[in-house]
Amino acid sequence: MISGQSPVGLDIYELNLETDELKRLTETLNDWDEHAHYSPDGKKIAWMSSTGFDIEWGDISGHNWQKYLITELWIMDADGSNKQRLTYFNEPGYPEYMNGARCVVSDSTWSPDGKKIAALVAYETRWGNRAKIVIIEFE
Repeated sequence: MISGQSPVGLDIYELNLETDELKRLTETLNDWDEHAHYSPDGKKIAWMSSTGFDIEWGDISGHNWQKYLITELWIMDADGSNKQRLTYFNEPGYPEYMNGARCVVSDSTWSPDGKKIAALVAYETRWGNRAKIVIIEFE
């Protein structure tokens, strides 16, 4: 663990298998960064992150973190630069906002041509937990 990083602070790293060099691509102490995937051409990485949310974690022993986590889909250049948020499921005023449901954009995958990403979005309803697959298209 990086000095000062919280138990829910997860970062994305790249390991060069030829040199054993480990490169940190996200540098956050309290953000949950996970499920990174390279684009088919290797120039971009999409991942899920809690960046920008002030999450009240409560008791996170066991798997209780699942009760609190909020994430969106992000994209960056393969070297870790140019980080951009792609989705806004947890933000009022955006078309994909889920009417106050706590959303977790979890895993994703790129289309073979790199023009789309399919992502799984888990969310809470009064009937229990649900999930849907969304498609993000690039111009």
